[in-house]
Amino acid sequence: MKRYPVFTSNIARLSRRVGAIALPVAVLGVLAHRAGLLEPAQMSFSILLATILGIAALFLAVAGFLQLWNRGGTGAGHAVLGSIYGIAALLPAAALAMGPFLQDSALDVSTDPDDPPAFLQGVDEPVTPNQLLRVLKVRSEVPHSADIVSRRYRMQPAELHFAALKAARRNGWRIVAETPPDLLDDPTGFQAEVKTPVLGLVEDVVVRIRPDRLGALFDMRSASRSALQDIGGNSDRIRNFYGAVDDVLLETYGEIESIEVLDDAVVLEGDPPEGVSDVRADGDEKIPVPEFKPYVEGAEDSSDEDPDSAEDLEG
Repeated sequence: MKRYPVFTSNIARLSRRVGAIALPVAVLGVLAHRAGLLEPAQMSFSILLATILGIAALFLAVAGFLQLWNRGGTGAGHAVLGSIYGIAALLPAAALAMGPFLQDSALDVSTDPDDPPAFLQGVDEPVTPNQLLRVLKVRSEVPHSADIVSRRYRMQPAELHFAALKAARRNGWRIVAETPPDLLDDPTGFQAEVKTPVLGLVEDVVVRIRPDRLGALFDMRSASRSALQDIGGNSDRIRNFYGAVDDVLLETYGEIESIEVLDDAVVLEGDPPEGVSDVRADGDEKIPVPEFKPYVEGAEDSSDEDPDSAEDLEG
C-alpha cells in the first residue's frame, strides 16, 4: 500500500514559536520592574513588544487552525500552544488598558483637595522633586468622590498614628519617612511606597494626622509616579486603607456600645450604675434618676429659717 505523506501545518508551528518568545518578554519585563531593574518606561516598551508578538502568535494560530480544517494533517497542538502563549503575553497590556475603566483614572487623590498632605523629605530614599513633577504632570480631572473625605477620630493623634502605621505595614507598604508623635499639638504622619498588584508600579502614599477639637483629624493622599494605570487606583487605595485602620482600631479597643439619648436623658442598657435608681416611664425605657438630693450651699439654712419659702420653692 502506498502511504501519502501527512500534511503538517508550518503556520501552526510558527505560532507556537512566536508565542514562546512573547510570553517570556512580557513576564520578564514585569518581574524586572518589580525588582527595581527597569523603569516604568522600559517596562512599557517590553509590554508593547510582547503585545505585538502575542497578537502575531494569535493570528498565526487562527491561520493554522483554518489550514488544518481545510486540508487536515497535524499541527493542532502547536496552534493551541501558540494561542495560550499569545493570550498570556497580552495580560500585562490588558491590565494597562483596563485599569482606567475599572476605577477612576485620577493620578493624584487626596481626602483634602484644598490642602492636600505634603510629601515628606529628609529620609534615606526621599521623594525627589522630579518624581513630584512626574506625579503632577499628568492628572485626569474627575469628580471628587463623596467618600474620599477627611475623617475625625475621638482619640489622641499619637494613638491614631500608631494604628495607621500598623495598618500600612500589614498591607505590605514600605515606610520611607515618618514624623513620629512628639507634643500633643504637633501633627504626625508618614509616607510609604506602594506597588500595584499586577505590574508593580510604585506609587506614593502620605498620611497626615493633626489635633482636632474632637480628637484627631486624619488626611491621606495617594499619587501615581507615572501616567500608567494598573488595576487598583488611588481612590480604591484610600477606601481600603480606611477599612484597614478601622480593623486595627477594633482589634485594639473593641466596639464601643452606642448610647441612646432621649429628651436629654441617657438610656442605659442593663443594671443602672451605683447611685442611680431604675425608673420606668412611657414603656420599657429606663431613665436614670438620682437617689440622692443634690446639695446646694445655703439651701438647708434658708429652708430651716423660713419653711414657707422652702415650700414655695418646691411648688
